[in-house]
Amino acid sequence: MRISEKDLQRILPGLQLPKRARKTKNNTTENPVREAGHAWLEYHGCNVIRNNVAAGWLFPYVKGKYVFHAHEGRFIRFGKPGSADLLAISPHGRWVEAEAKSQDGSQSPEQIERQQEVERRGGVYVLFRSIEDLEARKKDILAKEW
Repeated sequence: MRISEKDLQRILPGLQLPKRARKTKNNTTENPVREAGHAWLEYHGCNVIRNNVAAGWLFPYVKGKYVFHAHEGRFIRFGKPGSADLLAISPHGRWVEAEAKSQDGSQSPEQIERQQEVERRGGVYVLFRSIEDLEARKKDILAKEW
C-alpha cells in the first residue's frame, strides 16, 4: 500500500517529509510503508535510525575489472539478522523497533526471535503494514512509564 504525501499531511498535520521519503529508488511494496513509519516516528519525537541488514560477496577490483571468483572474494555481513527496519528511542527513553511489511509479508524466524527478545527486555516491537498499525500502538511507543 502506497501512502501519498498528501495522506501523510492529513494524518500528521505539519509533518515535513525528508527528501529521501519523497522519491524512492527501489519500488518494493515495503519502501513506502517503511518511509511513512520513519516519518511517523520522527514526527512523534523519536530518534530513528534506518537499519539495514544484508550479506554478500565482496570481490577484488584488479586491473580495471572485478574478479568474480569465490575463492578470491570475501563474504561480508552487516547488521544483526532479525533486527527491525527502524530502530528508535522514544522521547521518554524507551527502545522501539519497528518492522515494515507489505500486506502479504511475514516475519522470518530470526525476526520473531528478535521480537521476543526486545519485548522480554521491556522494549516495544511493532510490526506495521500501515500508519494505522503505528497509531494503534502509539500509547506503548510514547509511554512515559513502562
